[in-house]
Amino acid sequence: MNKNQLTTAVNNLVKKRPAFYSEADFQFSLAWELKTLLPSANIYLERYEPTFNYHVDIWIEENGGFFPIELKYKTKKDDVLINGQKITLKKHGAVNLGSYDYLKDIRRIEDLSQLSGFKKGFAVMLTNEPIYYTQSKTSSSYDMFKIYDGLIKHKNVIMDWGLTKKQTPFQATEGRDPFALKNTYQMQWNRYNNIYQYEFKYIINEI
Repeated sequence: MNKNQLTTAVNNLVKKRPAFYSEADFQFSLAWELKTLLPSANIYLERYEPTFNYHVDIWIEENGGFFPIELKYKTKKDDVLINGQKITLKKHGAVNLGSYDYLKDIRRIEDLSQLSGFKKGFAVMLTNEPIYYTQSKTSSSYDMFKIYDGLIKHKNVIMDWGLTKKQTPFQATEGRDPFALKNTYQMQWNRYNNIYQYEFKYIINEI
């Protein structure tokens, strides 16, 4: 299992599934595609890992090792066709929290890398919300958690919430505390499709 194979699986989905009903739908579809590419691998969904008390979205076992994959599927409201049906995608909003959660997925996989048998891990996000992958010219309370295209997230830098316009600490973090990554990662977004009102892009970071 490697990043090229995971990228191939995502790209194969473009022709079959231009959009997904939910994150669980994306999770199942990607796991199915990976099983097609890796027929000898054992693939599990929502695999529980007791050492860190984590539930991993996709857990692949191959050649005596394991490869954890964490997924995010964040959508902007749009009317799309899924399996011939017109569906209105949900407006998730809260890009600040979604960005935090994606980076936290990377940090979780860094934790899992301490376990025996760990080979590589991957954090994936698919979204049609341009705020995730487009650099903004204005500052915000979640500047340190932004993941726009080309941005480099440096290791050992504590990422914290900034101040709101009222110069008070940002409160709507829902238990999302500051943290630092153990390694450096570059945010590189790729086109998934551009057939709807808002372009779908995906990002894969290897851990």
